[in-house]
Amino acid sequence: MGSLTKYDLAPYLPYELKVKNGDKIETINNIHAIETYLGAIWYCKTVEGSFISLKAVRPLLKPLNSFIDIDEITDEMNRIEFQSVIDGYDILSNVNYKAVILMIKHHIDIFGLIDKELAFDSTLVEK
Repeated sequence: MGSLTKYDLAPYLPYELKVKNGDKIETINNIHAIETYLGAIWYCKTVEGSFISLKAVRPLLKPLNSFIDIDEITDEMNRIEFQSVIDGYDILSNVNYKAVILMIKHHIDIFGLIDKELAFDSTLVEK
């Protein structure tokens, strides 16, 4: 298992990303201070007002196939783009920008972080 980096989290941060921090689930509302060491973000501010270290947290993301259930995303895609995602092709190269942003907004794991064990599947994590 690798390490979570600022590049893994950055696209999701404007959309109130939920993270598992030990036994708690918290929501990141912004990055308060970025202190990097070996590419890792160390601190951010949660909706609840606390500061957490991202060294020990994992984001809660939906698996890629969850996009099918979100009309807002599928309405933006044509048949070829839709099939590209189903077939596992490179999403960033084969899907229009607006659909990719909607996937990120809905916390869809378009970067494979769940498979890399850098994120949890939010559909399996007890709320």
